[in-house]
Amino acid sequence: KGAMTNLSTTLALECACAGLSLALRKGDTTIAFTTATPRSSDILPTELQNLMQQACVEVSDIDHILVTTGPGSFT
Repeated sequence: KGAMTNLSTTLALECACAGLSLALRKGDTTIAFTTATPRSSDILPTELQNLMQQACVEVSDIDHILVTTGPGSFT
């Protein structure tokens, strides 16, 4: 959708390690979730949905997705 700006909505996923870190930045506001729980891939869908609900963001609102590429347990 173009270059990242202060008006962009960006989702960041870090799931290459044993835990899980998610962050959603909408404008100047960032909401994050982090856990060191093993097998965090089991909770990824639920926590991602919770994060998006907290930020009042729909999938279609996301302009950029940032991810780690591993190596790791999930990737």
